[in-house]
Amino acid sequence: MSEPSKKTVKQLFAECGNECAYPKCSTPMVDSDSGTILGQICHIMGKNPDGPRYDANQTDKERHGNDNLLLLCGVHHKIVDDDPDSYTVERLQNLKRDHLERMVSSKGPLIDDHMAQKAIEIHIENKGSTVISINQSGGQTAHSITNVSPPRRNLLNSTRQQMVQYLSQNQKGTVGFASTQGDVEAHQWKEPLMSVFAEAGWKV
Repeated sequence: MSEPSKKTVKQLFAECGNECAYPKCSTPMVDSDSGTILGQICHIMGKNPDGPRYDANQTDKERHGNDNLLLLCGVHHKIVDDDPDSYTVERLQNLKRDHLERMVSSKGPLIDDHMAQKAIEIHIENKGSTVISINQSGGQTAHSITNVSPPRRNLLNSTRQQMVQYLSQNQKGTVGFASTQGDVEAHQWKEPLMSVFAEAGWKV
């Protein structure tokens, strides 16, 4: 067995609640309008000897079984595999467990054998330098590129006004903002929060 079976892939999609397993990422794994598969299969213990978190003691059945797999959006798949020191086996196992617990009452997309095969083919293609994004345009082609990123978060106006009111009533000072490279959501929050503090009279 060199790849996950169709049965396993179908189970992954059915369990995912149609969301990326990365915390606070709600990127859909299957587009509800077009039926296009957006999710990527990530191995917790690496698929290949030169891959992240590879364990030579795993059997092929274990390596490509449900317990060793999770569905991620393209952005978070790349983040997870590019930094195996931070995203250890234990951390990803906990991430999968927590995601399944959150989605226990949510049914994921039911995909047929054809779609399962397509997901497997995408997984095979991702051996190369494939980047996937959603709600983002542009980018260079490296093997296969589809632009994908988590949906942009918006600060509700009511929440914004409450924050401004609270901050205005407190001792004002100087505040700075920073986001880790690759943390798309943190970067998206930066400007809205800076404007909140500025409106409340803080030095940003």
